[in-house]
Amino acid sequence: MLKHLLFVLVFVSGLYPQSLTNESAKKFISQLCSGSNLDLLIDTQTLKLTNRLGIEYDNVQNKSLISYELPDEIKKLFQVDSSQFLFSIEKVSDSVDKLILSVPSKGYSTQYYFTNSKYTHPVLVFTNDWSVTESKYFKFLLQDKSLTNEYAIKKLDEFVEESGKLFRFSEEEFSFLAKEKIYYVLCDGEDEVEKLTGYKARGMYNLAGDMIITTYNSHYHELVHLLINYKLKKLPLYTHSFLQEGIAVTLGGRGGLSPSSLLYIASFLETSGFFSYKEILKNSDFKM
Repeated sequence: MLKHLLFVLVFVSGLYPQSLTNESAKKFISQLCSGSNLDLLIDTQTLKLTNRLGIEYDNVQNKSLISYELPDEIKKLFQVDSSQFLFSIEKVSDSVDKLILSVPSKGYSTQYYFTNSKYTHPVLVFTNDWSVTESKYFKFLLQDKSLTNEYAIKKLDEFVEESGKLFRFSEEEFSFLAKEKIYYVLCDGEDEVEKLTGYKARGMYNLAGDMIITTYNSHYHELVHLLINYKLKKLPLYTHSFLQEGIAVTLGGRGGLSPSSLLYIASFLETSGFFSYKEILKNSDFKM
């Protein structure tokens, strides 16, 4: 089928020989659009990162590409008219290439990184020269050492202990988490978070790599999401919004506000009659 597809590829020459070939790029995008399993096209470090905590999502074929998947509209267009897909390949380093995919007719553009012709999570590409330190439950990748401190690290470990007990982690689950570590990628700004995740945000839980990628040195809210998923192990990609966000806010706060202040606001809204939690018990209501 590949030989019948039309691609426009623009190659950007650099100081290094190109390792991502025309055929490799075509195969990756074709299989991504068809929903095929891409494990053979993903580098081993990325697969190890993705699978290390044993978290799986229903009907997700390629966990390593969660948040990096193409929209359904773009996938369908590929099957109809692949000639609308434009590519360019840029050299990032001796072994790393960047594949830029654009669909001008849809105003769509995205990019992927490859190490020796295999897809690689952006964190593994851009944090090689960052400072690394570990605690009982965390492996910290620090863009700048001054972004955190011993107190913040200690409080994160304590939070894992407290939340884990609340979620009834077994001793084996605690021990496994201490062995494999929660990756905590601490950035100096939203631009760096966007570079690593594709989203401009102050912080988020990256489901593809089970990492906290953030500008906060103690991002408890996103950590709660990870801990719940670690406890459940196998779950839908999108769980009920009221419970998913409600538990994260209750234990970890949100947007720099503490859980106690947010619970006070929630209590006021409910008791005053201004708003009732019953209005958001369905996902459809929660999203309105």
